[in-house]
Amino acid sequence: MPHWVGLPCATFPYILAIMVAMAFFAVGGGVLDAYTLDLLGDERRGEYGRYRLWLAVSWGIGNALMGWVADHLGFDYNFVVSGALNLLA
Repeated sequence: MPHWVGLPCATFPYILAIMVAMAFFAVGGGVLDAYTLDLLGDERRGEYGRYRLWLAVSWGIGNALMGWVADHLGFDYNFVVSGALNLLA
């Protein structure tokens, strides 16, 4: 019997757990969008696209920086940086 036969069954619970966690944390995106629109109000609702643009730009820069941190300092420092930034927020 090939060595990979039991692999899909062994990894399914881990993939399921990750998917459930991702679904749980993805709910916040819709809430954040609704809060942003409420914060802008009716007179500035057209500025929503600008907020989304800067969100996308900051996400891209953050991913590039965290990739650099993982390559040069080690993957564990990503958690340190993320935790420090969460404390500042």
